[in-house]
Amino acid sequence: MLKNIEKKRKEMLMYGENTGLTSSETLKCSKELDQLIYNYLAHKDK
Repeated sequence: MLKNIEKKRKEMLMYGENTGLTSSETLKCSKELDQLIYNYLAHKDK
């Protein structure tokens, strides 16, 4: 799961550099990263 988070983080940074921080691609990727992190934290302590 941590590998997926890191992969998505790198993808988001790439979109941010190439299309801008407020582009739809960057924001979509950011939301997906948020969900991955949320899921990780929700299941980490179980």
